[in-house]
Amino acid sequence: MRANHLLFAVVMLFAVNNVQAQLELGAKLGAGTHWILGTQLKGYERVMPHPGFYGGITASYLFDDISLQTELLFITKGHDDRSYQDGKYRRELYYLQLPVFFGWKASKRSTIMMGPEFAYLLSSKKTTDGVAEDGTDDCYRFNVGLAIQYNMMITEHIGLDIKIYAALNRTFSVPYRSIDDPTHPNVWVEHADKGHNAGITLGFCYKFQAGK
Repeated sequence: MRANHLLFAVVMLFAVNNVQAQLELGAKLGAGTHWILGTQLKGYERVMPHPGFYGGITASYLFDDISLQTELLFITKGHDDRSYQDGKYRRELYYLQLPVFFGWKASKRSTIMMGPEFAYLLSSKKTTDGVAEDGTDDCYRFNVGLAIQYNMMITEHIGLDIKIYAALNRTFSVPYRSIDDPTHPNVWVEHADKGHNAGITLGFCYKFQAGK
């Protein structure tokens, strides 16, 4: 029995040592549109998507047709709210985000990736009628979600990323409040679901092989 265990360990060690994994490093920059998913699903159509941007670095291990990629991104999210009488309410969320993607090479230049995203809220700002105030305490600091990303390499080093994501936990630690009827700005409705971050991003990436 011990001999079988030893033989199995030797075979596994040999297999691991002979895996041809390539390390690939890179950077990425892009923009996106973000919204609060729960409010749209409940029919609060006045809660509108909000533009944002992202930037950061990437690291990938390539194993033939599969890959493991992680990223460290600074990303802005949020939403706009038309329920205010003049339509000038905006919520901005600033995250440090760490996705972990498992990828499958669909073709020579394209890869489909999916996996979890872990985000830490750096700060949040809410602006009404041009007056900004801190809204960080209204939100959960940690955000966990799922994402699917499609990567297309245009050249050997430059590519295009498209990603769709949705958070699993709530964005706000207090019920989100909006005006149900913009003609009566003193009538408020609390969104008990507190909302979930969701969005679509599009951007460019630069990658290069760093070694094996």
